[in-house]
Amino acid sequence: MKKVLPWLVVLLVLSMGLTIWWQFRGKEIFLANGLTTIANIKEKTALVTGEPREQDEYFYFNQQSEEEIDPDPKEGLAMEVVSYYDPLLEFRLTRDIARENSRLGLEKLAQGGNNDAALELMSQNRRIAQEEELEGILRAKGYGDVVISIEDGLIKVVANDLNRQKVEAIGELLFTLTSYSKEQIVLTSI
Repeated sequence: MKKVLPWLVVLLVLSMGLTIWWQFRGKEIFLANGLTTIANIKEKTALVTGEPREQDEYFYFNQQSEEEIDPDPKEGLAMEVVSYYDPLLEFRLTRDIARENSRLGLEKLAQGGNNDAALELMSQNRRIAQEEELEGILRAKGYGDVVISIEDGLIKVVANDLNRQKVEAIGELLFTLTSYSKEQIVLTSI
């Protein structure tokens, strides 16, 4: 029972994470104290959805209201959902889920005495550490949010808005920092 309990906790956490991700994928949730009625929520949502409105009906977010708002604590916070899709976030999440599944399988085999699985697990941990380090260096150098995956003898870099200069600079930096050749560095812009 003691060996099963940690696995159940891991499975519970992963399933909760996947459920939350599935429910809110591509959406941001903003909580606002000032939204106390459905009319306020609909007015703000109409701006986001792009529905046509009369000129005098527009609501400006930085506009001060003449009426004083006295939020009723019984009403609580209202939620406004804004659609948003980040392919880098989805790529990173998919990669991390696949890694976690692989890691769990390798740990199970390693605990059973399989030395090859233990070596593969250590190798995978080194790759993950190197990927995270390279992502941090590129972020610190000002290349924005990037996702790096090292597999099959290649360094795969996925980033937003890559131009020729950024591709050359990132490729040269990765070539300098790692033992991979320039032919083994693949950059993809999304």
